[in-house]
Amino acid sequence: MAVTRLRPMNTQTQKKAERNRRLSESDWTQMPDSPLSATEKTAWKKYRQALRDMEFSGEISWPLTPIQARALPASGVRARKKGKFVADDASTPDVNEAYKDGKSPKKG
Repeated sequence: MAVTRLRPMNTQTQKKAERNRRLSESDWTQMPDSPLSATEKTAWKKYRQALRDMEFSGEISWPLTPIQARALPASGVRARKKGKFVADDASTPDVNEAYKDGKSPKKG
């Protein structure tokens, strides 16, 4: 009887498998018949892109789903792209792209 040895998955492979699982679980958010608003779809699209852009060497921190991010208080940290501040996108009124977490800090 032949015995097949399974090769253990390395850490990078496991991380990629977890990323793929998270992408698969959020596929429904981008379907045309999804119950989400355009703003919510955009937030999920950005989350999914963050998953695709991840580097798998060393320690990683997983991006928060839009549901998880909404539960956190605003950080007040401005978003940057290539060293320059990012402006808010007027077409997404529920998300403020000028801040890393998409939320404007509370005034006062």
